[in-house]
Amino acid sequence: MAKALNIIRDEHRSIGAILHGMEYLVERVRTRKAKIDPRVFSAMIYYLDTFSERMHHPKEDRYLFKALRSHGGEAAAVVADLEKEHVAGGEALKRLEQSLVRYEEGGDKEFPGFAEAVEKFVREYRDHMRKEESFVFPLAQRLLSAAAW
Repeated sequence: MAKALNIIRDEHRSIGAILHGMEYLVERVRTRKAKIDPRVFSAMIYYLDTFSERMHHPKEDRYLFKALRSHGGEAAAVVADLEKEHVAGGEALKRLEQSLVRYEEGGDKEFPGFAEAVEKFVREYRDHMRKEESFVFPLAQRLLSAAAW
């Protein structure tokens, strides 16, 4: 049980590092007028797409959420919300990528919109991970048997 949750926590730390990096770079552009190669942002978005959206979330959905859903009630309700957030997160990532393209193509005048998109994306993603770690993980530890893990 602990091993599975530790894997997810480790993955959350990796995702969190990317989110922190995005915030850091946006802040450097905003406060220091630094020029950041948009390919750096593109690489971060690519990582979130390939790792988080294609590996991490499907793993949570397929294993952790499926096991919790079978308990019904409170567990099923929170899992349904988190699965909706997974879908919404994928859509938010696409919007962030579109915002980056506008910034790349439109230059500095598009930066405020891109910065706002990054801030919103990061805030929502962190809220999602916090919900999993603070609520779902303890729920899983309480409800799931050793066999379920």
